[in-house]
Amino acid sequence: GPVWTGTAPLPGGEIESFAAFLAGLQRDFPALDPAWLEGLARRHGTRARAVLGGARTTADLGPSFGGGLYGREVAWFRHKEWAVSAEDILWRRTKCGLHMTAAERAAFAAYKASSRSG
Repeated sequence: GPVWTGTAPLPGGEIESFAAFLAGLQRDFPALDPAWLEGLARRHGTRARAVLGGARTTADLGPSFGGGLYGREVAWFRHKEWAVSAEDILWRRTKCGLHMTAAERAAFAAYKASSRSG
């Protein structure tokens, strides 16, 4: 059949107005940092709400690994997108590695190596 993937939105990309989508996300999750929510929305699109689940506070996001990466998002990558390596999460899926110190990247790699559940 005809090629359709070039014009089809990626999963989570069904957004007509990113500004309106982001405003709604920030309104519905007022206790979370607006800049962090924007990064999450850019990474996951409409699936950002599913990543957040019942989270209402930063504490609900799980451990902070630095660079804006939290345990809840890591669990999403592991369970919904089958990401298993630290490199895949830090560099391919999020680019959070750009905003982490070398020590934070090493600690996250050690965490991923020792914990296959998150």
